[in-house]
Amino acid sequence: FLAEAYYRAGQVQDGLTAVDEGFAFVEQSHQHGFDAELYRTRGELLRLAGNDAGAEESLRTALGRAQAQQAKSFELRAATGLARLLKDKGRATDGRAVLAPVYEWFVEGHETADLVSARTLLSEIG
Repeated sequence: FLAEAYYRAGQVQDGLTAVDEGFAFVEQSHQHGFDAELYRTRGELLRLAGNDAGAEESLRTALGRAQAQQAKSFELRAATGLARLLKDKGRATDGRAVLAPVYEWFVEGHETADLVSARTLLSEIG
């Protein structure tokens, strides 16, 4: 949560430090429930820092972890971040291919912030 707050404030280094601390806690405690969110947040921070390759790698890892855990909300957040990155890199079709199936899985809650964000991005992609 702290890393996410740093991301929203545009404080990349502090955010990356918080992500690293989160991963250290996960390794120590063996509580891997938030791995996908740690990778997603790292990806968003790296993107903010201009490291698109690192961002894409972290976002793809986040997506894979969320899928492995069957954590659909985390999967949606990772897919949205990855689709946004791909769209901005001129790969909108790839972004849609990542995000659309995850978005379409949800049958309710379409007014939540994450689903609104995903829907908006999909409409931008076309």
